[in-house]
Amino acid sequence: MNEQRLNAYLTLINNLLACPSGEESQILQDNQELLDQDFLQVLLAISQQLQEDGRQQDAEFLINLAEQLSTLLGKTNSPEDYSNFLMEVLQAVSESGGNPQIVYPLLAKNLDKLDENLADILTKWAIAKFKEFPVEKATYIAADIVNFGDLIQQFPLGSRKNNLEISIAAYQATLEIYTREAFPKQWATIQNNLAIAYWNRIKGEKADNIESAIIAYQSALEIRTYQAFPQKWADIQNNLAGAYNDRIKGKKADNIEQAIKACQAALEIRTREAFPQQWAMTQSNLAVAYKNRIKGEKADNIEQAIAAYQVALEIRTREAFPEEWAETQNNLAGAYKDRIKGEKADNIEQAIAAYQAALEIRTREAFPQKWADTQNNLAFAYYKRIKGEKADNIERAIAAYQSALKIRTREAFPEDWAATQNNLALAYSDRIKGEKADDIEWAIAAYQDALKIYTREAFPQQWAMTQNNLAIAYKNRIKGEKAENIEQAIAAYQAALEIYTRAAFPEDWAMTQNNLAGAYYGRIKGEKADNMESAIAASQATLEIYTRAAFPYNYLGTSFNLGLAYQKSQQWQLAYDTFYNAIETVEEIRAGIVKGGDADKQKLAEEWQDLYQRMVEVCIELKNYTAAIEYVERSKTRNLVELLATRDLYPKGDIPQTVLDELDRLRRNIETEQRRLEIEERTRNRFGDGTTGERSPNIAALQTPPPDRSRLNELRQQLDDLITRDITPIDGDFRLTQKVQPIPFSDIQALTGDNTAILEWYILSDRFVVFIVTPPPLTPAYQRGEPETSEPPFLSRVFSLSGVKKKIKVIFFW
Repeated sequence: MNEQRLNAYLTLINNLLACPSGEESQILQDNQELLDQDFLQVLLAISQQLQEDGRQQDAEFLINLAEQLSTLLGKTNSPEDYSNFLMEVLQAVSESGGNPQIVYPLLAKNLDKLDENLADILTKWAIAKFKEFPVEKATYIAADIVNFGDLIQQFPLGSRKNNLEISIAAYQATLEIYTREAFPKQWATIQNNLAIAYWNRIKGEKADNIESAIIAYQSALEIRTYQAFPQKWADIQNNLAGAYNDRIKGKKADNIEQAIKACQAALEIRTREAFPQQWAMTQSNLAVAYKNRIKGEKADNIEQAIAAYQVALEIRTREAFPEEWAETQNNLAGAYKDRIKGEKADNIEQAIAAYQAALEIRTREAFPQKWADTQNNLAFAYYKRIKGEKADNIERAIAAYQSALKIRTREAFPEDWAATQNNLALAYSDRIKGEKADDIEWAIAAYQDALKIYTREAFPQQWAMTQNNLAIAYKNRIKGEKAENIEQAIAAYQAALEIYTRAAFPEDWAMTQNNLAGAYYGRIKGEKADNMESAIAASQATLEIYTRAAFPYNYLGTSFNLGLAYQKSQQWQLAYDTFYNAIETVEEIRAGIVKGGDADKQKLAEEWQDLYQRMVEVCIELKNYTAAIEYVERSKTRNLVELLATRDLYPKGDIPQTVLDELDRLRRNIETEQRRLEIEERTRNRFGDGTTGERSPNIAALQTPPPDRSRLNELRQQLDDLITRDITPIDGDFRLTQKVQPIPFSDIQALTGDNTAILEWYILSDRFVVFIVTPPPLTPAYQRGEPETSEPPFLSRVFSLSGVKKKIKVIFFW
């Protein structure tokens, strides 16, 4: 080909690599005159160069394109072509002793033949030759095939999927000769290498491939025992741990325990002194297992993971092992992100710092896929960040997600693309900067993109999750008709519930039922009474899972929503009873909520203020005015106690230092235990019985029990005992800063005297309320005036000056 033609090919390839997703077909159609056999050769040559430069995604794209064009252009390799190539390769392997510097250039020139056709021909040819030749000669052929399997498995060019299939075919064929009885050492080696190929396999079901890998590793261990081959035994134990970490079938908790056991076994041989690199590798694998561990204390497991990553970094330094250092930094960041102990804000800062460190090595140019993975992880850390301005953190999260999507395209990495689209949508939903209406539109578009991959058939759980998120976006949508948006939300929630059944996914079912209740509560179409009944029914269903004992936070939120529905439908007594239970829950768990300062806790605190307000409104409707003023006082007392508690006040007087130290210890332990319970509540029921890698129909009987709160209750009791025994005798008022003490109406009224009254102000959702309390009554309390007309002259002047537009209700107590 001449230089002009070559330049035209290169320009076309650059245009294909740079174009937006979906425009490739049009570009090819516009350049049909360039689509010939020479163009195929240039495509393969450029793909090889890209792979050498670390641009695996672009290389895969060009290889796939070459395969498609080869079919269209009518150029296909014949069986004879494959056979001739196979003979040439095996001869090169035999003569060079499996030297990659000799074999790899030959493979690079024949990328078009590295496909499953070659795997089939290799299998048939090998079996035929093994039958044709005597065992001695057959073993020589088998040795060359094994070496070829090793080389093709590690070959960096061509299709990774095809290379692994060829490798598996080579190993399986040679097991006809290298049997356990005749050649135990070689048989064990092949089993180990076959396990690695299955573990990395792309074709077929992932769950089945991992099972095949585990079986092969275990087979190899029958020969490679601790006593006979300690180093190789340790190598397999390390690899087996990785397979158990990734295992889909079986019980997840048991799989992780097996992974930990295998890592610990490997470390008996892989000591830091004897094998520092391998020791660091196994420490890193052990850290992964501890981070994912289900059994044991979650907080302690994450600490174990962090410790293992940190010791691995003592060997995996940036200077000596930059890639491994970056990988470990990325994983360490994930552990800090999920850490329970320590300050949450500081842990997230540690995670961000580690992700940023990893990106110093994981650049887009050198490691595009890993760069995208870390960008996605960094984005989530910024999304959850506590320090700094929330608006700026979300902007950074959005920017990092968008960076990840430059590599995580729909064509190259569809699942990763969908996951990042879902995460990006969450960030847009919470965005502070920009136009809120536009941000929600961006979120909806991203969720809809994710659903192009997360179909119900292929990814039912992810499909349901995204439907739930999409419903939330529609419920909050500003553009479009409000009534239609709510209908879209209801439809999406109902779709999610087709997968999120109570039997299979009880927590997700409860979450979606709760969200659906909110949509019905705000529904415009349909009969108002019917909508309220639907909202009430969905909330009641939610509370079947979100019990006060198992999920106090979720119980609180759902009870509040249920109370709102009762209030809106004027079922006053049911509203009172529901709000009463919610307030009792608030005050039961208050001590843990005011600590830590998480944004989620702050949001809940604001909702609780509304809860007290709603309770006062319901009490007024029930004409239970004494209860109304009691809840006004409880609300104010709660605010003061939370303010004092967040400042970590200490008792006054001559308190022994040992008591103060114990106070600090109990406060820290209570906060840690509450965070642990929160995480357990979010993660429980994520795994079924694991017999098939999917949830079985009788999953309800197999769910893990609710998190054990006995430790938290024990710590709270210890704190209460400490205050009673060692602090109250010295500082009797300290307890008042720790717990809300309801004030009965009789105590409030007792504060009045002759010719005095108490004016109690309170803001409701649609009006101001003024409670006027005078000395004990001779007759029952009564209400003077309706909210529409009651505006006493001495108050009218005050509100006219302040510009207040709300109505005023005055309640007198005599």
